[in-house]
Amino acid sequence: MNIVKKALIGVTLAAAMAAPSAYASPINVGGVIWDPAALVDFSAFGGQIRQKIVAGGEVTGFGLIDKINNTGMNTFCPGCELTFQFGGFMPVVANALPTTAGQTISYTGGWVNVYVHAPTGMDYNDPLSMTLGNTGQNGGQLWLSLVGHANPGGITFVGKVQDDGMGNITGLQGNGQLSVTGGLAQGNFDTDSKSFGSDFSFQAGFTTFLPDNNLLDAIGNGTFDGESIPEPGSMTLLGLGLLGAGLARRRRKAA
Repeated sequence: MNIVKKALIGVTLAAAMAAPSAYASPINVGGVIWDPAALVDFSAFGGQIRQKIVAGGEVTGFGLIDKINNTGMNTFCPGCELTFQFGGFMPVVANALPTTAGQTISYTGGWVNVYVHAPTGMDYNDPLSMTLGNTGQNGGQLWLSLVGHANPGGITFVGKVQDDGMGNITGLQGNGQLSVTGGLAQGNFDTDSKSFGSDFSFQAGFTTFLPDNNLLDAIGNGTFDGESIPEPGSMTLLGLGLLGAGLARRRRKAA
């Protein structure tokens, strides 16, 4: 009996000591690397986003993720690129377009697809070098697919026309929620940990408009914030530790 107790306690202590280091180990999914122990668990920054509002008021676009947890591409995606495309965000009021300072437009639906692939040769300092072609799959893989996640009112995204307080338009701003539906990293981000049970919150801002200050074709940046799940091995290790602790407590009571 004592030998079994000691063995169980040993397993528990070993798992407990190993679990923190396992949690701190970088995660690598499809060549994309991040640290789950970062202060902000997972924050992806798109410094180059092209947004186009098309027929019916649908919000569409594409972009490049150039930072994860404040690390650059050479660190989080060595030898690869992480790009994304989005669309399907439809205004609640049909055909609504951003035209007026202070205007707010609510949207439903929406999707975002994130791809990991070899570098395409785009100029990272020139957002006009981004296209639907070089921000797509490009022979790589679908890293994460997401859809708009509705709040209790059915809204997935809210956009606002920003102004300087004197009626002059200064930019566009928006925020919303997303749920993970697929991709290589689906198992790492399907957490329901953000607002209204979503997996990611996102926000974007646009201050450059093409051509001739056309609000329907804009360049800006944005962030995707979520929580990641540790690698399966880490979860298993922690589970073994908790199981061992529970069995040890049972045997002590029985004794």
